[in-house]
Amino acid sequence: MAEVTKLTRDTYQPRASTPLIDAAVKTINAVEASLHTMPAAKVVICIQTDGQENSSTEHNWAELNALVKQKSGQGWQFNFMGVGIDAYDQGARMGIAPASTMAYDHRDPQAVRAAFAGSAESTRRFVVGEAPTTAYVPEEKAAAGDRFGNVVRKVKRELKKAIVDDINL
Repeated sequence: MAEVTKLTRDTYQPRASTPLIDAAVKTINAVEASLHTMPAAKVVICIQTDGQENSSTEHNWAELNALVKQKSGQGWQFNFMGVGIDAYDQGARMGIAPASTMAYDHRDPQAVRAAFAGSAESTRRFVVGEAPTTAYVPEEKAAAGDRFGNVVRKVKRELKKAIVDDINL
């Protein structure tokens, strides 16, 4: 850690390029590869971002969603924390349950601390056996400024236009 350059306005300049899918798939695969020495480990992956997917080139939503579902079926836990985006849409596209998704208010330092504290606490509850999953409790979402956690989301479906309007025989 002593060799890592400190982040400053000169050394850290976000450029609105978020390869969210590629990063998530690579992380999941790296964790899987590391498990050969700990086969009984409880696995928790928390994805946190301040941007939408907009630059992945190696993987796509369907691949990530299938991988999350596969690993979830093996007992892995997935949480998603998003700021400045529709975290619930992004989490759902990944295959992450709304209960394990949190949107937090990045403009409020207390809310940011609460979001990360809530993520740590949900992980702790799961690891020590107090909870069956790493789902956030409503109080954690509220403390993080998540205004969307209790909103019932409806799936938008586009009505397809008929290819043939009328058939006369």
